[in-house]
Amino acid sequence: MKGLFNIIIFIFSFLVFFIIVGNYLKKDSETGFAITRVSNDASIMYQTHTINPRTGELFYEHSDWIPLKEDMRTGEGDVIKTGVDSSVDILFETGIGLRIVQNSFIALPEDVNGTLVTPRPVSTVEMFQLVSPAYAGNEESIEGPVRVVIDYGKVLGRVVGTKLKRSRGNADVLRVATPVTVAGIRGTSFLVDYDPELNSSTIAVLDGVVQAEIPDSTTPAVNVPQGKKVLVTPDVLALMLQEITPAEQDELELTRKVKIEIGFWEKLGKSMDLNILSLAYNRALVAITRYEMKIFVKAVLDFSRMKWGGEVPEILQDIGIEGGDYSDPWNTDYHYKKYGPTTAILRSAGPDRIFYTRDDISFWVVL
Repeated sequence: MKGLFNIIIFIFSFLVFFIIVGNYLKKDSETGFAITRVSNDASIMYQTHTINPRTGELFYEHSDWIPLKEDMRTGEGDVIKTGVDSSVDILFETGIGLRIVQNSFIALPEDVNGTLVTPRPVSTVEMFQLVSPAYAGNEESIEGPVRVVIDYGKVLGRVVGTKLKRSRGNADVLRVATPVTVAGIRGTSFLVDYDPELNSSTIAVLDGVVQAEIPDSTTPAVNVPQGKKVLVTPDVLALMLQEITPAEQDELELTRKVKIEIGFWEKLGKSMDLNILSLAYNRALVAITRYEMKIFVKAVLDFSRMKWGGEVPEILQDIGIEGGDYSDPWNTDYHYKKYGPTTAILRSAGPDRIFYTRDDISFWVVL
């Protein structure tokens, strides 16, 4: 009897652990998109924006190029590039997967106060191209699409409508833009490429249907069905359907290998790599970091006139903390950037120790 009781307690404890960690993983998945596969030379530039609380002015900051690894995360505002014989797979959400093939450069536009902004240094695609007419006046009731910009190169994609957790009605699930066209996707396997030398794009479909359009043009949009493609150039008068080539067929078949969901056993494995104590410890460190940073900000506000003539200091070390410790609880030096005589930003890289990602902690210093 005692043995049965112990077994019940063990099972109950395991279920509680799994539910708690599962909720953590679900919350983690909402903070960005998962990198599920990396082959050879691929890099990411994390980008973020902050708004001056006094003036409302928008400031952009970005990391250096960082080598991509599996299980890293990306999100709106980031830029990814691949080299020769390299590729990157991204799981945007259950049902939506994308592969960036070799020699490509793509960006994930960011919604800033209702305006789509292309991450720098991408500047070739107008953001209105990524706004689907199906959302006009209905933004709150329909989940918006995932948006991807190809500056150059190619992506392979796979969207399975039956796997999606959030309904978009009859609107696009994914919109992939190049400087000359936009592909509107709801459920299909496809490829989109852009050749900057020829200023042309190809949209090819393995199964399902993709809508190809030339925004701000009188050229009618066209639905590209299974086994077909369109070649788009700026001066095209009509989008003509063509048969995909055997080489394109083979390339499109690779979309079947693009991950569109995290399986149960993989989720279980991630759960076993975590523990409740480490999660609680990390949250405690976040609270300590915020407290430390507020002390830095208060020191600047209190001693500005006395030490720096009414301005913010040039560097954080000018505050002169006893012992000289200017690193956060994860042993990463705080990043301090002066934007003007009375304005600066103080930033911690957060638990992942990478600046300009979604777990960063930042405070404005405004006199």
